[in-house]
Amino acid sequence: MPYYFIQYIDTRIAGLNIAEYMIDAFEGGGTDGLLFPYEVEFGARIYWKRYFQRVYQVTNKKQLKQMIKEYGLHDYSVKWENLFDVLE
Repeated sequence: MPYYFIQYIDTRIAGLNIAEYMIDAFEGGGTDGLLFPYEVEFGARIYWKRYFQRVYQVTNKKQLKQMIKEYGLHDYSVKWENLFDVLE
């Protein structure tokens, strides 16, 4: 399945789920593919941690590395260091 990257999405407004709404609208709007963050910013690391846990059942670094491999998201194509930092 093809994938696309979000360059930047505002996750700072807690409780409104704007980012999740936009992702769902993209993925469910007839677009064949998944949407991933290109870079997980420091301030958004907890949001993305919860998102990956809920959507992809990724709860630790090993599972995230496996997901990157399974989806063909090469380590050099994403900047997820901040996400790795908050996973066990």
